[in-house]
Order: sequence, then structure tokens, then C-alpha cells
Amino acid sequence: MRENILFYGCPEVLNENCEGTVKSIISEKLRIVENITLDRVHRLGKPSNGKCRPIVAKFHYYQQRELVRTTAIAKTNDLKSTGLGIGIQQTKVVLQQRREKNTLFNREKSAGKQVKWAGAKLLSRENGSSQFKEVTH
Repeated sequence: MRENILFYGCPEVLNENCEGTVKSIISEKLRIVENITLDRVHRLGKPSNGKCRPIVAKFHYYQQRELVRTTAIAKTNDLKSTGLGIGIQQTKVVLQQRREKNTLFNREKSAGKQVKWAGAKLLSRENGSSQFKEVTH
């Protein structure tokens, strides 16, 4: 999973070319002109009415994956305005640990703190503070 990135909010069409969809997002939305090499690209899960399944893309080169990931972080607001999201693929264990800490996440966020995930760790910092600290309770 180290080389994978998930693309959320991409509308599904019958007999689509997922690799073409991902490459168009990378070039048009992220404005990356480098020729990206992808090993595999496909939708996750079974189709269901009314929901767009995320697309998982396995990058051949880790450096290209990092270029896309960091550019997506810098352009998060632009992506959100178009209904798209880009993020790394997490294991089921990490996702479960995050769900268990969701109340802590909401508490810290509503207290006006900056909150972010680092794997299964929940990190927060006061506005104006320079360092994130792990939230455990």
C-alpha cells in the first residue's frame, strides 16, 4: 500500500478508463506536467447506487506518488471546491483506530485547535503554537 493513493469523488461511468481519469485529475486539477507512471488503477469495492467508489492508483515510482500527494495537500481547497479528494491508502487497522478516536478529534476541533492525523495518531496544537502534540485522552 506504500505506493497507493486514493482519489475520492470521481464520478463513475460505465466501462470507464480509471487510469485516464486519474491522469486527467493529476494534470488538470493538480497542474503536474510530469509523465506519471502507474502500475494499476481501479475502483475499490462493489458498485452501489448513488455512491462514487474511490479509485486506487498504484504509482510505479514513490517519488511521483509523493509529488502528487504533497501537491494535493497544497491544493486541498481547490480540490474540495470541485468535490474531489486525494489521500493515502490506510490499512483497516489504522482506520479502526482512527474511528475509535473520533470523539477526541471532534472535541479538539470544537475547542478551536488545529487537528491532523499521522497514521493512527491524533495530533493537535493550539493556534499560535509551533508544535503538534499527540492526543491520547
